[in-house]
Amino acid sequence: MYDILDSETLSKVCHERYYTSLKEFRAKVVSACNTEMDAVAFKRKNTIFPPTYMVDLLLLSYEVYCYQDLDTGKFCDLQLAEWRNHRESDKPLRCEDCLLGPQRVQLQAPIGYDQDDADKFHDLTSSCSATGYEYATPTQYATGSTDCSGPGDHDDYVVVPRLHLPLE
Repeated sequence: MYDILDSETLSKVCHERYYTSLKEFRAKVVSACNTEMDAVAFKRKNTIFPPTYMVDLLLLSYEVYCYQDLDTGKFCDLQLAEWRNHRESDKPLRCEDCLLGPQRVQLQAPIGYDQDDADKFHDLTSSCSATGYEYATPTQYATGSTDCSGPGDHDDYVVVPRLHLPLE
């Protein structure tokens, strides 16, 4: 789960230029790390994650942390902190957009999808009679592999060597 951020931190982190820079960097990683030629892939429990793994985590963190409540327009971390002190709504807190929206964001992202979480989210949105939180099940992000190079099953990463080096 994510920690609550304060106004000062959110104002530093939630700039569109930051998100745009991450998207541009991701595109550069994709073009530089053609999976048919070379890649530094991250391995955990015999699962291989693509070279974009770290930047995808940052993009997802941005989308979750910078999510704004549909009703108030406030960053959800600030809205939740405010609700701790005073809340007038009769709606259960678990049914508020600040709790449902970031979960939907995470589930619709290939890197954040988990079937158990999806099942719980479906049950939650149903019990809340919440609409507008539908999402398409994302494509599989990581792949399982039993033939990864590396000295052990618990490596943090595995290097897939370049097959063709460009001559300069």
